[in-house]
Formats: sequence, structure tokens, C-alpha cells
Amino acid sequence: MPSDLAIGSGEIIDQHSLPGAPRNQHDVVLYKKNFPRIYLGGGISAFLNEAVVATVEVKSTLDQDGITQSVNAARAVKELTASRQGSFRPIANYVVAYAGPANMSTAFGWIRNAYVAGQLSDPQFEPSFVPRNMIASSALDGVFILGKGSLPLRE
Repeated sequence: MPSDLAIGSGEIIDQHSLPGAPRNQHDVVLYKKNFPRIYLGGGISAFLNEAVVATVEVKSTLDQDGITQSVNAARAVKELTASRQGSFRPIANYVVAYAGPANMSTAFGWIRNAYVAGQLSDPQFEPSFVPRNMIASSALDGVFILGKGSLPLRE
């Protein structure tokens, strides 16, 4: 891992976040060390959205409810506002599960169900001068079930 990055756990905030407002707590937050973070206690911190590179939700056993919760948490992160103009790379959101369905197609169906319920769709990658990693997905960027497979949700 690059020396300018660190791993933490906690909430992600933007310039419009209010104290005490409900926010998702992320299991793993990969963030840039040169940005401030707010220690909330109990090993939990609040991270500025511009500092966050990626989040990982860890699930013991992946099911439809876990996917729905992860999609909603990722969507909330994607909707945060940058405090300054610039070309910030979108925050990548992943799910890693120790166990899950017998077939990855089942997990894909759960993702599709969660996207339909949330009225989400991923961007169409049309020819442009913008690298694909600079185009935000609607929510999740990948789902990994150990020993089963992966579902990269964008290239």
C-alpha cells in the first residue's frame, strides 16, 4: 500500500454533514493520511470525503439484506459533495464476504434487485476523454465472495 494511505473505520462526511445526523459506518475506509480525520472514540473516525479512496463492507455471509445495506451505504457516499472544485477520483465502494450463495448469479440478482429498488443505474461508458476510473458508479464498484468469485460492477 502506498505510504500516503492508511486504513481506518468509521463515517464519511462532507461540507453539509451535520453533527448527530445519521450516517453509515464503514467497516474499512482507505484514506489519504494528509487529510484531517475526526476521532469519534471506540476506534471510529469521521473522514472527509475528499480524503477517502475506497470503502469495504465486510460480510460474514452475504445475502439480499446485506447487499441492499451495502448498496444504500455506497449510494450515500457517492452523493456526498466535494468542498472544492477539482478532479477528485470517485470513492470506490466494495463488498467482501466470507460466504454467500452457491452461484455468483444469485448475488448479481440481489444487486440488480437493490439497484431497481433504489432506482439506480450505472453510467454508460461512452467514448470520452475522461478515464473510466474518474466516472462514479451509482453505488457499488465490486462484490467479492471468497472462494466463489467476484462481480466487478465497473471496468
